[in-house]
Amino acid sequence: MGNSVILNKSFSLQLFNAVDDVPIKHWNSLLNDSTVFLDVKYLKAIELAFTKNQRVVYCILFKGDLPAASLYFQAIDLESIKIGSVIHAEPYGKFLKLVSDKITNSLIKKTKDKTKWMLVNGNMNASGMYGICCAAVHKAALSKLFPEIISNVSKLLSKTGDISVCIVKDFEFEDDYLQQVLKNERFIRFVMDPVMVFHVDKKWKSFEDYLQSLSSKYRLRAVNVMEKLDDLELRELNCEAIKRISGKLNKLYQDVIGKSPVRIVHPDINYIYHLKEQLGEKFTVKCWFLKNEPVAFYTTFNSKQETDAHHIGIDYHLNKQYSLYQSILYNLVADTIKNGSGRLNYGRTALEMKSSVGAVPENFSAYIKLGNRVLNHLIKPFLPSNPPDNWVQRDPYRKY
Repeated sequence: MGNSVILNKSFSLQLFNAVDDVPIKHWNSLLNDSTVFLDVKYLKAIELAFTKNQRVVYCILFKGDLPAASLYFQAIDLESIKIGSVIHAEPYGKFLKLVSDKITNSLIKKTKDKTKWMLVNGNMNASGMYGICCAAVHKAALSKLFPEIISNVSKLLSKTGDISVCIVKDFEFEDDYLQQVLKNERFIRFVMDPVMVFHVDKKWKSFEDYLQSLSSKYRLRAVNVMEKLDDLELRELNCEAIKRISGKLNKLYQDVIGKSPVRIVHPDINYIYHLKEQLGEKFTVKCWFLKNEPVAFYTTFNSKQETDAHHIGIDYHLNKQYSLYQSILYNLVADTIKNGSGRLNYGRTALEMKSSVGAVPENFSAYIKLGNRVLNHLIKPFLPSNPPDNWVQRDPYRKY
């Protein structure tokens, strides 16, 4: 059962704590085939993999009896993360690092044993705007009602704790329609690392067609990388196979997560297992084996519109010898072409390496607000206001 709230004469809001309680007909009426990250089966997999430090809230905004928008919120116990994963103090020296530590301590310090929540409108497991799905005709109304929606979500969570930090993510630069209302509510805008996107040429029917489009330098590089895989066997894993070698896969998975510069959530291989369990053929897990031992795996969400690269695992001791990470990037291209998808979402990180395969950046902004007004003012210098410029965009394609 959900909580119902009347917002005004035209709009009402329903809130739910579990995807099993969400009226699927209304939720799905706002989605399309490309929004896998708001698919109820995907959301169920996240719930199954959640730890005790996480909560979720689903909202449906109604105009009269018809759904106008769906909203997805995650709440994460601040004691389980480091706020430095969001607020980057390192470029500003030891003094601001000290300030950042004081902010962290103030945010997570419990009062009366109540949890301090980081409330996120969006998905900390994926890169992209997966917190809101709104009919275009209702975007202006949603913008006006958004602060009240946040307030109602906070009230629902207040039974278990207080909201110390609120984040709204990710907005494409060209579609930042909540910018003004969030600014009025004292949210601070910051620019996230870009999402790297690979666009498939409609003329390509195979990976070989892609290779032929590359300049000789990059084509030779790709061929050399792929040849290193001759000693390895690539297998697609079903649920049974994932469970059978889950310990070994989790070691590869945690090695990658441990190297990530941003670690808000801490998933394990159960997350991958539940995704495969819930989504079936829409979610693929492929793993390379060396002498029957797993050495690397990658995962994808598959649709005709887009292939989404998701989480990976790598044995870094063998990464250089077999070019495992680069092989994953090329295999993702091959899979995307085979799927018939128009584009491949590579996600964030390794920007230059992904650009050398042919990906280009898409920029996103996000918003953050701390519950304490003074601390909210203090964090502004820590937040990037422009996309990173400390990398080189490569162009691997042949010039005609």
